[in-house]
Amino acid sequence: MIKEKKTSVEIALFENILTFNMRLDLLHSFLEEIPEFIDVKKFGIYSQVGRDEAISYFMFEFENTLLKSFIVTLVIFLESEIITYCNELKKQLDKTESINDLRGTIIERLIEYTTKKIGTKLTAPEELWKKIDYIIALRHCIISFSGKTENFSFVKKIENLAKMVNGLSIKDNSVVLSKEFCKECAEIIRKFLENLYNDALKSTS
Repeated sequence: MIKEKKTSVEIALFENILTFNMRLDLLHSFLEEIPEFIDVKKFGIYSQVGRDEAISYFMFEFENTLLKSFIVTLVIFLESEIITYCNELKKQLDKTESINDLRGTIIERLIEYTTKKIGTKLTAPEELWKKIDYIIALRHCIISFSGKTENFSFVKKIENLAKMVNGLSIKDNSVVLSKEFCKECAEIIRKFLENLYNDALKSTS
């Protein structure tokens, strides 16, 4: 647990921690509603001879599409929270340069900004950084290649993520996700953000 702090900087950081946790909980709620979205009986579609295969295919594809959209939303959330985190440090510590002034990926800019501009030591385990990198790569595959891995340059990252987190697979050169996998990705991002804020609190205490 993070120790309670009293300075204005620490209070602001704690407020951000509460906010991003609330937003992640809302994303979890969306995942729980997915079975309702794919319940074809709600739309008056029932099993019939000759239609079962088509119905099963629809349910599988629709669910996988919703789960892929969740991963895309999750990474957008991560990037937004990283910028919020850095901007809060900039504001509270009266820094002139922002993360948006830097170049590179969101993770590259985060590392440069926090370690060189703010002076925070990042302590998240290497495995956690790798998982974040792989989740971002998965998002890129979904957006740029519709989840197809055949021509995706970083397919190895997706394969590595599948080894680290259950519920992700590649079938017929396409990524297939499960609700459990998406839940775990959300928790990975929660842990990553909590690590960032813990590091900031340690450096400002």
